[in-house]
Amino acid sequence: ANVAVAYYPNYAYACSAVKALRRSIAEHACLLKDLTDQGYTARTASLTPVQIGILLSYWWIPEQLKYMAVKNPYLLVSKKYAK
Repeated sequence: ANVAVAYYPNYAYACSAVKALRRSIAEHACLLKDLTDQGYTARTASLTPVQIGILLSYWWIPEQLKYMAVKNPYLLVSKKYAK
């Protein structure tokens, strides 16, 4: 939910931001394929660091996500280091 809210901060509820993020991912075929290859499904409750890295490679880094990455650098683990 934190990542969804970072990308969609104007939604009043986190669940609405999550729905918007899932919808955006579903509309982007290449992104969806890369995330699916890393275990993402339409019911994924939380994104792994590798999946977050994939999102960042396709989309910009929102300010809130930059702040989260400073607090938790593991969020930006490179895809090549993931197992």
